[in-house]
Amino acid sequence: MAPNSSDTTAGADGSATQYNNLRADVLNISTGHTHSGSANEGKLVTGLATTVAFGSAVTRYLAISPGNFVPEQDTSDWSINSSRVQPGSNTAQLLCYAGIQLPNGAIVTSLKVNWTQAGHANQGSCSLYRYTPATNTNDAMATADSGATTTGIFTVEDTSISYATIDNTQYSYCIVLSLDAVDDATEINFNGLIITYTILAPLP
Repeated sequence: MAPNSSDTTAGADGSATQYNNLRADVLNISTGHTHSGSANEGKLVTGLATTVAFGSAVTRYLAISPGNFVPEQDTSDWSINSSRVQPGSNTAQLLCYAGIQLPNGAIVTSLKVNWTQAGHANQGSCSLYRYTPATNTNDAMATADSGATTTGIFTVEDTSISYATIDNTQYSYCIVLSLDAVDDATEINFNGLIITYTILAPLP
């Protein structure tokens, strides 16, 4: 592309037109220099890639509060606040959902769930799912249940992630939480979770 500006005679005063043409060469996104290194396009400038990427994978975290969860049924007995999800009855199983947003292309490496459990065991189940709208199907990606033996306040982590790469063009993602109070509603509490993932480029 021919430049907007042109050579002038040594010692001559610059005109407004010459100044504006020079300015267009520098700033105009349509007719200005591309700095590709070819004739009339300016010296080659490297490092102007359209996609910016990190030199290596960068770890990021998504924390999900108990307050993000919504019970499946209005009739279920439940109690939810900023620190815990708790069944509200000793007979009802509580099923809750929380939709989540992760960057497209992110790779999930861990699901870590915080529990409080007393008395009976195997009362809590927490799983990360991907949902396919086109087929109305769900795929389990990770599960971190409360387990059979641990009581008190503790953390369960699953690092064996299925379908780990996030693809927001085809799927949506959700946490499914199930709590069974068995004998007493205070015997099982969900206290939040952290999803660890890596990215290779800045967030969209």
